[in-house]
Amino acid sequence: MLLSLEEQEQSIISAINGNAMVIYWHHRVGEFTHLIASDNNLFHEEIKQVRRQFRNGRFTTITAGDTLNVNGTDLYTMEVEIPGLKCFPYFLLGRTGDLDMADKTPYFFKSRATRDKTIAFVTRPQP
Repeated sequence: MLLSLEEQEQSIISAINGNAMVIYWHHRVGEFTHLIASDNNLFHEEIKQVRRQFRNGRFTTITAGDTLNVNGTDLYTMEVEIPGLKCFPYFLLGRTGDLDMADKTPYFFKSRATRDKTIAFVTRPQP
């Protein structure tokens, strides 16, 4: 798989220009995908799926990542670690050279508050 920083940034910019509410790497499709505000039900289903995967141990860590600025827009990152899956596009977007970033799959939010609420929901202990 050949990846370029420019292609990944353009994908993120296209999502931002399309009023993305959340942008995330879809491993099965092999590209960034996004949901808009009218996809609210799909967003809730995606986040419930992330919570199920976290609770059953398939996703091992979910944390707030660094803020990523793409073309003047701040994106607030939720990082998901999925053992055995690498996300090299996230490594490229980070521009740090830290290969450990590839161990995390990003979910980018345009709102820090929404990102933080999502992390709290996903990591909340079971009753």
